[in-house]
Amino acid sequence: MHFLVLGGSGQNGTLVIQEALARGHSVTAMVRNPATLKIDPHPQLTVVKGTPESLSDTKSALTTPSPPSAVIITLGMTANSPANFLARATQTLLTALRELDLADNKTKLVVNSSHGVGASAPSLLLAFHLLFSVWPRMRLSQAAHEEADNLVMASGLKFVVARPARLTAGEAAEVKAYSDSGKGIGAMPSISRASVAKWLVSAAETAEWDGRAPVLAN
Repeated sequence: MHFLVLGGSGQNGTLVIQEALARGHSVTAMVRNPATLKIDPHPQLTVVKGTPESLSDTKSALTTPSPPSAVIITLGMTANSPANFLARATQTLLTALRELDLADNKTKLVVNSSHGVGASAPSLLLAFHLLFSVWPRMRLSQAAHEEADNLVMASGLKFVVARPARLTAGEAAEVKAYSDSGKGIGAMPSISRASVAKWLVSAAETAEWDGRAPVLAN
């Protein structure tokens, strides 16, 4: 399979690219600055310079070297990101897919979101809700993910929205995928970034989680 990874220079995106290549897939990574991509050259890896807010850059990434079976979105909010960054990037991607005739379930979207967003909000520990209420950047990040997730879910395309719990370092381990509401998850769940990367690639490979937004934890 061929995947396009958006946000490939981030921690999760880098791990997703490495996992996909290790499984024998080909990958196009669109990054603002290719020098920041900390992955050794690979014959199955194509790096495209561009920004996800640019329609022309996104179209180029979607067709270089060929259209992807799935787009794995690992974009996140940084300290300098405008509040509507994720929504703008998502809308740009959807527009590009439609203009290139790659929509209508020809391309799956696999999104790296966050626990506490959307239907999973009630399963987030109350202490974190309180923390987010006094930590503007985290509140902004959650709201940004929710806006982008809603665009994906309403797009009519095949999608999987992954909502991992608190991210940690370390090796990949067994992933427990809870319902979209996160019902039954523990009080202080966590998951390694490596585990998330493996799960995202698996979700892109199969139809098991299509149309779902499960909460993930180790």
